[in-house]
Parts: sequence; C-alpha cells; structure tokens
Amino acid sequence: MTVNDSSRIQVSASRLKTWLMCPLRWAAVYLEGKPLQMTPAMAFGRALHAALEELHRARWLGRAPEDLVAVFVDVFGAHTVLAEDVDASAPTDPARAVLKQSELEKALLHARELTAHYLDRFPDEGVEAAEIKLHSALVDPVTGEDLGADLTGVVDLITADGRVVDIKTTARASGELQTVLGHQLQIDAYRYLLQAHRPEAALAVAEIRSLIRGKLCRLEVTEIPTRGLGAFMAMVRAYLADVRSGKLLPRPSFLCSPSCPAISSCCQHHGLEVPA
Repeated sequence: MTVNDSSRIQVSASRLKTWLMCPLRWAAVYLEGKPLQMTPAMAFGRALHAALEELHRARWLGRAPEDLVAVFVDVFGAHTVLAEDVDASAPTDPARAVLKQSELEKALLHARELTAHYLDRFPDEGVEAAEIKLHSALVDPVTGEDLGADLTGVVDLITADGRVVDIKTTARASGELQTVLGHQLQIDAYRYLLQAHRPEAALAVAEIRSLIRGKLCRLEVTEIPTRGLGAFMAMVRAYLADVRSGKLLPRPSFLCSPSCPAISSCCQHHGLEVPA
C-alpha cells in the first residue's frame, strides 16, 4: 500500500481523525473506497445537520427556511429502513441503518425538540456563509515550506461577526475539556483554511454547538480556544509521513468491531480468522 511521493496528498479533518483512530481504517476508507456502515446515530446526525443547514442557508440568502422537521424527515428516511421492511435474504445496504418503529418515533421527537432549542437560542442570527467549502495548499506558516499536500474542509457556519461554528449531535454530554480536545483538530483545520483565504485576519473565534439527544434534549455551546497552528501542523506532518511510508499499521482499541471497513486487513495483520 503506497502513495506516490510526487503527488499531492489530500488532507481533511475527517481524514486526520480517521487516521488517528486507526491507519488501517483510514486506508480502507480513503484508499480502497470501502463504505462505512450507516448507524441510526449517524443517520440522525446527518438529518439534523441537513435541517440546520437549511436554516443557515436561508438566513444567508435572506429567504424563509423550509420546515426544519420536514427536512429532517426526508434526510433521515433516505438513510434508514424499518426492520420490518428489511428483506433478510437480500444483501445489507451499508448506506441505510436498520431501526425499529419505536426508534423512528423517538428520533422524530428528538429532532423536534432540538430544532426548537436551536431556534430559541439563535432566533435571528446573522450569517456570513453556510456550508462553505474551502481549499488550500498546506504550507508551514513558520518555515514557508510547501508540504506537498492540500487541505480541504466544509465549514458549517460563519456568523455575521466572523465566528466559526461547527454543529455536532451526540447522545451524551461531554465536559468542556473533552469537547475541546475532541474537536480542536477540526477547528484548527478550518482556522488554517480561513487564514489562507484571509491572511490579514487573525485566527477565527470558533465554537462547537452540541445538540444532545436523550431524555432531556438540550443544546450546549463550547468555545474552542484560539491558539497558534503549531500543534496542528505537527499532526499534519506525522500524518503525511505515515501515509507516504506506505507502512500503515492497525491501532486496535475498544472501538474495534466486525463492522469496521478494515476488519479483514486488521485480522490478517494479527493472524486472526476474518469474520464471515
């Protein structure tokens, strides 16, 4: 498994986070193109994200948004299937999560509550941009060295006052430190991209808006500290060195499961029988 050193390597926050989780998982997804199995939680997150994207775009363009719950229902339905409708003899569709009727009803309830919380917290927020895709060559800001790689990212929201916002959905609340550590890498990627496009501007103020579903649905906002990009560039350099080496090793953890797209190569590496 190799990557041509003369080619520019594609980098994104999701690629970096997948590589940190497990280099073999990264290779399975980004080199071999193996799909990730959709789960109910992933489907919920995508659908709620789509609903809030509709809100942000509407505010950006100065139009009335579509019904947010209706947007959620459309996207959630495209990524899920009821267990009673599954043909047991047919191959599993990795793009759709299987769920029970009770799970569907709970998801709709949570979507209504969370969109209501969001509108209450941000009733008329000004928007500079929504779902904006950015691209830049990766150049070390200290040495000026071109790292032979390109960074891309899609920023969920930039508010009228220049604040970078990333939307997350989760089933449980995290402490402030966990939220910062869990999302600093992604925010730093966005900050790099924005500064590449606006070099005269300071590093952007950024926050994570966590939509927490459960018995008590709620919204929490965590500001991600503004710091230099040294730690981010160190992570990028480690990633590029590993990818270029072609010697990617598994990184087993409690997150390992038979549904991982790298399960075959991981088991082979450890001399284990590959699950059927």
